[in-house]
Amino acid sequence: MGHPFPRVSVWETATASRGLTDVEGAARWLLDQWPDRVRRPRSYRPALKACLDVLEGNGTVERARAALIKAAADADILDKA
Repeated sequence: MGHPFPRVSVWETATASRGLTDVEGAARWLLDQWPDRVRRPRSYRPALKACLDVLEGNGTVERARAALIKAAADADILDKA
């Protein structure tokens, strides 16, 4: 975990949320675990790209986290608690 960030919680189901705390985990979640029932918003691709950019040595962790938050909020799955 070389790219940690403050926790972002996302709803995976109506009753279960997941905490994402690093760029690697966020990228994996975006690629493999985005909830099937939830349509991917326009902000999904920029969020994935921002995470992958960090993993490739470009971009910033802060930008990746902000893009993740935007995608989750746009999809109405950001756990604001």
